[in-house]
Amino acid sequence: MQSFYRLFAKWEIVLVTLIGMIATAVAAVRLGMDFGPDLVNYHFYSAWQALDIKRMDANIFPSNIQGYLNPYIYVPYYVLFKIMPPMGVGIVFGALHGLCLVSVYVLARVCLQHWPERIARQTAFGCAVFGLINPFFISLIGASWSDNLTPPLVLLPLAAILAVRFRDKTQEPAVTGDGYKLLALAGLMLG
Repeated sequence: MQSFYRLFAKWEIVLVTLIGMIATAVAAVRLGMDFGPDLVNYHFYSAWQALDIKRMDANIFPSNIQGYLNPYIYVPYYVLFKIMPPMGVGIVFGALHGLCLVSVYVLARVCLQHWPERIARQTAFGCAVFGLINPFFISLIGASWSDNLTPPLVLLPLAAILAVRFRDKTQEPAVTGDGYKLLALAGLMLG
């Protein structure tokens, strides 16, 4: 296997990232603002109490009766809503949701590394697009839900682990310095 870093052309990841971020930011503007009972009752409220430890101690049980929802994932959304208009918040989070495209692309490219390069790129991009065009993902683009923010934190480490695991063993020793760095980064992201 080529080194993980040499698997991709320099422009390839940047281009796929820009395509994903721009497409989902535009989709967030077109879909409009997320507003519902979960936004005001859980997402905003959980972030507000996470920023005030005294409130968190007093209100965690009454506000989250169905179970503990980690409030810290909603803090950036809450803070941005305080300083930006709703459309700006939707654009920022829509663009962040576009990172899902590049994470699926990277995972597919690692899995298809032994294919001819052009076909592997096209197939990986097709996998990434099909991974994102499902109603659940689309309905949450730019919204306050954390479901579209967490996949890159799982898929990119998985790609790094697979790249280290399935390298060409005839060319490199068991795990090289790059392999250890990738495994450490994967552990950090998964942790």
